[in-house]
Amino acid sequence: MFVNRNSNTIGGSSPGAGNVISGNSRGLNIAGDTQTVMGNLIGTDATGMQALGNQEYGLRIGGGSHQVGGLLAGEANIISGNQGDGIRQTGGSNLIQGNLIGVDQTGVAPLGNGQDGINLSGGDATVGGEAVGAANIIAYNGRNGIGISTTQARISQNPIFGNGALGIDLDNNGPTPNDPGDSDAGGNSRQNFPEIDSALIGGGLTTINGSLESAADTSYRLEFFVNEFSDPSGHGEGQVLVSSADVLTDGTGEATFALDFPGELSLQDVVTATATDPSGNTSEFSPNRLVGEAIADVAVTQVASADSYILGESLTFT
Repeated sequence: MFVNRNSNTIGGSSPGAGNVISGNSRGLNIAGDTQTVMGNLIGTDATGMQALGNQEYGLRIGGGSHQVGGLLAGEANIISGNQGDGIRQTGGSNLIQGNLIGVDQTGVAPLGNGQDGINLSGGDATVGGEAVGAANIIAYNGRNGIGISTTQARISQNPIFGNGALGIDLDNNGPTPNDPGDSDAGGNSRQNFPEIDSALIGGGLTTINGSLESAADTSYRLEFFVNEFSDPSGHGEGQVLVSSADVLTDGTGEATFALDFPGELSLQDVVTATATDPSGNTSEFSPNRLVGEAIADVAVTQVASADSYILGESLTFT
């Protein structure tokens, strides 16, 4: 299905308003100025429980400014079971929120897309966000959760797990190492990820210490996730958001952080993090840090400001 007229709503949030776009050579292809895509089943059967994938992508976005999904009940698209990418964006400026990508309608059972859950090769995008209901579940896809070879792709607060390669992959070439001064170019400007020095438990708290090296005198949004298992790559993924914080680098591009939140994670849990710059370029997930493990001689300072969440509870920072 190709839609290139302005200001259409494809699907809807009321019962029965969504379309089943499945079992085709290609799924839905949108362009034009503005389109809203919500409440559809793209790559599954009418129950949203079984794969009936399109042979290539589920949804392709070729330009314009579009909303895919939404914050309210019924606005989520299920984009799963397709043989190619779940969402393939080649242009435009798009908002992707509240969708189930690679899972069934329960958000639990795997119906992964064959390649990336989301592939962003052009334009800019916000995937997820801090509003209630904005996060997408992106899981069990054959390649990356999100592959990025464009810039200004802000990835925020999404549960990303169980994918065949990386949770977030800049330039689609595996883990991208940090560089001094964060001056290299590429997908999301190859934004450096944070380094977690320790994730320690005790006294009813979990404490995360670490640092970020990036551009000088710049504020970055950090998001911290806990995973039940370590990804084979050693980086991420990001199964459950536990905390977010703003840090400000100094004149040398360095920022250190120390944060506490109530509740003790399990010693088998793995913590990872992302960093997002003021232009909306989000990093790959950091190397994993096993809870209870620490690098020797960790030095930490207080974060500039923080907002934190864990299973609905407020976290506190010291």
